[in-house]
Amino acid sequence: MPRFVTAILDALHEVVPADLVTVLEVEADQGLRVLGCRGPLASHALEGLAIDLGDRPGLRRLLAGDRPGLLEHHEDGAEDDAYSAVLRLPDDHACLAAPLRHEGDLVGALTLDSARCGAFGDETLRAVAGFARLAAWAIVESRHAERLDRSLSLLTDRVGRDPGEAARLGLVGESTAWRRVLDRARLVAPSEAVVLLAGETGTGKERIARAIHAWSARAGGPFIAVNCSVLLPQLAGSELFGHERGAFTGADRRRAGRFELAEGGTIFLDEVAELPPETQAQLLRVLQERSFERVGGSSTLRADVRVIAASHKDLQEEARAGRFRDDLYYRLAIFPLTLPPLRDRPGDLVLLVQHLLRQLLPAGDRPAISRAALHALERHDWPGNVRELANVLERATILAAGGSIEAEHLGITLGQAAAPQRHSPFEPDLPEGLGRLDRAQAREILAALAETGGRISGRDGAAERLGIKATTLRSRMLKLGIL
Repeated sequence: MPRFVTAILDALHEVVPADLVTVLEVEADQGLRVLGCRGPLASHALEGLAIDLGDRPGLRRLLAGDRPGLLEHHEDGAEDDAYSAVLRLPDDHACLAAPLRHEGDLVGALTLDSARCGAFGDETLRAVAGFARLAAWAIVESRHAERLDRSLSLLTDRVGRDPGEAARLGLVGESTAWRRVLDRARLVAPSEAVVLLAGETGTGKERIARAIHAWSARAGGPFIAVNCSVLLPQLAGSELFGHERGAFTGADRRRAGRFELAEGGTIFLDEVAELPPETQAQLLRVLQERSFERVGGSSTLRADVRVIAASHKDLQEEARAGRFRDDLYYRLAIFPLTLPPLRDRPGDLVLLVQHLLRQLLPAGDRPAISRAALHALERHDWPGNVRELANVLERATILAAGGSIEAEHLGITLGQAAAPQRHSPFEPDLPEGLGRLDRAQAREILAALAETGGRISGRDGAAERLGIKATTLRSRMLKLGIL
């Protein structure tokens, strides 16, 4: 049973007393299939059961609407209960059914059965209506996630890699962790799914967001980036959704918000955890209903905008602590993507140094960088990640005054440096007495081991990366004296 179905059933069963609570999904032929059930009458025989609406005109009519309704089953009723094929319910019992609709389309149904006729009143109908909206959204997003998962295994054939394109977007790196991020970003880009980027400060979340936009069908539209941490709480709603003239003191004219400016494109909400509660509620409405109103306005505007959000905080933990709406978190976390810190990207630092120096200075003025400086860069723990590296290199180019960048130009002290690694990607420790070819081979092996955390065999191990068997790799390592 899908996790979202379990959560909805558990919550509904706690709120509404019923003998059977069931979530169903619409199938291609407009029939229904049971996704899960709860209650004293729940049975494994129900899960996966197909329901033909052609045989149940009463249920079909109810699901043609957009509100929950009652289906009373009596001894002289002409329509059998939907579950009568596998479950014996009293002839005289109460059944409540709610259509699950997303953007007007029927995607499923929610049913409650009670052995007592007349068990469900108006209060129950109102409660079920709220659960129905949540269940409809969950079914649609679950379908989308399943399509993405199926596509993931075909990614190499369908998408391929273009290192040159990634470099043009500033997405530099060849480590396994970084390539995995790029693969998933390419995978989700063509969809309309909300993406939640997680990771430490400075790991490149805005660059990934811009890449997703560039790889999407919205590439011709605007990309609007908003740093939510700098928005004043009292003006956050106005910044995002706009305001009408006279909406508040100082609002002397109508102003379009960032969502209007992003029409037809993508909006990137960085540090989304910093939004005030009222604005979180407004954002939730945009995500659920694709509409919003300007502050002080009454006209409803459509939001044809793809949302990418990011935070260096753990949003799930923020939701548990009550600092972030849990329903907004689940709506944002449709496709979570965590960016690795620089210290977990072995082999990427040299590539990043070269790329950043190319950005800083034209080819004729670009300084050399000494081996000692590269050693210092490698040993640093990089709490500020790529952003910190860019700042360090910019300062170093100034201090080098046109000469070679040396370790003393970096401003990295020993107290900031991590313990030296035994095998450096710049100058690995190699056994004495190796010939030129053996040393080259040993360097390749040590670089592969560094990227895989020392793992030789198995999926994504060093042997797989080098294209040889694990037993062959171990034999060569023994011969070279590095095992």
